[in-house]
Amino acid sequence: MALSYSIDVRRCRVTVTATAQPTFDEWVQVHTAFLRDPAFKLGFDLLWDRRAYRTAPDRGYIEQVMTWWREHRASLGDGRVATVVPDDTPAAYGMARMAEILGRSESSLRAFHDIDQAVHWLDERFEPDAAGDGERHPGRRG
Repeated sequence: MALSYSIDVRRCRVTVTATAQPTFDEWVQVHTAFLRDPAFKLGFDLLWDRRAYRTAPDRGYIEQVMTWWREHRASLGDGRVATVVPDDTPAAYGMARMAEILGRSESSLRAFHDIDQAVHWLDERFEPDAAGDGERHPGRRG
């Protein structure tokens, strides 16, 4: 499979890593798997790391993804979604931006070329560790 995921409970984040363009069925399988994972909590952020491949999905694929996302929104919560694409693939970035536009009313979704910028954007919605417990605490959205 072209996709894998990991869950970082301390950072309230799921990271999906793609090594090749997944089929829509593969995409659904990995997203369904992390939703069922006991470590996943409603509202976790999603970091979609697709820097390892340079092909761009077509519009139909993006529309399928966004339809699935809308249908499963209650299970996902209000976490942010950052998609990171390689610098040298303007078409892939353009399709990630299309998803951003199509998903505007459903979620806070952004496209990035730089993984550090994506992580910073995901992290900025959390308050500093005011409780002193080493955990992130949702705060106001930036």
